[in-house]
Amino acid sequence: MVTLTRKPLNSLITMCCFSLLICAFICTNAYSESKGKTTYQEIRKDGRVYVFSSLTRMDDFKKSGELGKGIIKIGYGPNGETVVFDSDNAVYNYDSNQIKQALDDLKIQAYKEFEKDGRIYVFTSPERKAGFDKSGEMGKDFIAKIGYGADGKTVMFDSRDAIKEYEIRHKKVFTSTSGKKDNYQGDYSETRKDGRVYVFTSHERMDSFKNTGETGKCIIKIGYGPNGETVIFDADEAVTKYEKRNIRGK
Repeated sequence: MVTLTRKPLNSLITMCCFSLLICAFICTNAYSESKGKTTYQEIRKDGRVYVFSSLTRMDDFKKSGELGKGIIKIGYGPNGETVVFDSDNAVYNYDSNQIKQALDDLKIQAYKEFEKDGRIYVFTSPERKAGFDKSGEMGKDFIAKIGYGADGKTVMFDSRDAIKEYEIRHKKVFTSTSGKKDNYQGDYSETRKDGRVYVFTSHERMDSFKNTGETGKCIIKIGYGPNGETVIFDADEAVTKYEKRNIRGK
């Protein structure tokens, strides 16, 4: 007979829920991709949540206040709201977003940060944290950042997700080559140098730029900055993220 203590049992339940959510998320995304690319928009009105996968139907709703043919799910919202969908695709996209949020919440709950032997250790995986508690070893695929923590301490991360969560919690700010502070969030950073704006979505390319002053392969957009500056991007992803943060009028 095997007896499970409360702590391991809770960890087992959490891991099982996490695995089920991942499977559901993958299946939902696979279904949505088979339907082709669609938009996703939520509108709140009169205590209801309206979810659209069609821009045309959303525009019609904004003009007339009527949805027409749709799917109604009572008590389906995060706070028990009625949710109205314009199509089956909107239902699947909505469910996908809810599952992603649940996965993010589990990741946040699993976040562990502590100091040991002059180093800071950060985990987002309960399994890897348990392995470290037993062996004192980080295992493979860990990431070490020297001088990255408070007072210049080395920070040991169990994954890229751990780095992102650490930066969010500590509001990590980098200093640019011009001496100014960079606007850095997750895998996105902006820095200014010699009247230009440089945008990075890669830690490695940003660090290389700071060391050499060169961006290597890049995308240059003249007059694209908020004050007409030239903006230099390290990748297409950087352009997309910059445009989302800096909505440009047409």
